[in-house]
Amino acid sequence: MLAADVIALATSIYYFGVSAQLKAVIDRFYSINAVIGGKKSVLIATMGNPNARVADPAVLMYEKMVDYLGWEDCGRLIVPGVWGAEDVKATPYGREACELGRLLR
Repeated sequence: MLAADVIALATSIYYFGVSAQLKAVIDRFYSINAVIGGKKSVLIATMGNPNARVADPAVLMYEKMVDYLGWEDCGRLIVPGVWGAEDVKATPYGREACELGRLLR
């Protein structure tokens, strides 16, 4: 992570927040805050709920974290209404994820 130019945070949304696994990683940033500034970042979040607004609290946390760390937000992909890989295949979100990746080059 220290050598990375871009940090991609990917999570499922559970009860309006990021997964416990991602939250544990984010909490560990505290010990290296002084040396991880200047990164670019993206957020990718999926959820079974069809209402994308369910991710708003997680997006707000991401925005505050990016601001606090001095990172550049390079985009977000919020994917509502998907429970599994087959659900995603039936949407344009795979293509949108590829486009987001291309923007980071």
